[in-house]
Amino acid sequence: MLYFAPVAGMIWHMLTASSWRLGLIRWVVFMLLFAVWLSPWAIYNKVHYGTFRLSASGEYNLLALFVASGLAPDEEAWRPMTQQLMQEAHQRAPEADRQNPFAIARYYAIVAREKIKEDPIRFLKASAMGFFHFWFRATMLVSRERDKIVKQDPKLRAYIYYSWVFQSALFAAWVAGVLLWRKLPKVWVALSVASVLYFALIVGNAAYSRFFLQALPFVTPLAGLCWASWLQAVLRELPLGSER
Repeated sequence: MLYFAPVAGMIWHMLTASSWRLGLIRWVVFMLLFAVWLSPWAIYNKVHYGTFRLSASGEYNLLALFVASGLAPDEEAWRPMTQQLMQEAHQRAPEADRQNPFAIARYYAIVAREKIKEDPIRFLKASAMGFFHFWFRATMLVSRERDKIVKQDPKLRAYIYYSWVFQSALFAAWVAGVLLWRKLPKVWVALSVASVLYFALIVGNAAYSRFFLQALPFVTPLAGLCWASWLQAVLRELPLGSER
């Protein structure tokens, strides 16, 4: 969400302003305020880690989520693959850099890029699967880890299948909203599509609940508009009652 905020701000201001120049000015002001608000965090990192960067999560997610899930043949192999890749990155880093999360992040990125260059088609497919997992969390359908949890509490099986039904309805309504973009506020549609593409594709095959939750505030308004329109159409077709 930290990196998506500037994108969301740009979309909002450019599509709601009366001209692109006014939208650009508003977005620049937004970014200045955004930077001021986050400056204490940046100053803290500069004092303690030698950089104004806010987070090293990008390199970590690239290696531990995107690359590891793309290389792992199934969910059970994902965590061991993550540990193997992290260990490789730490072995390459000098001892002094291993204690600095921003310094070690450079080696996460190096290892990740090397793995992607070895088989880019594999990771393109993993990224595409991330879109499917983002919506339906397919790894929950067949998993030894899931089976262990369900044995502890069988009621969770009903929740898992209910979540599939709910996600399918939400996805159908969202797709309808995208297809009907001419009849809906364009800024809503643009923000929703951008959030889904951003959070679904950046982690590839590892897309799961916590990434979906970050996009949910942008997904539900669009889906809700479609559900409301559908319900209104149904109600109009219902008889109001017979005359006595």
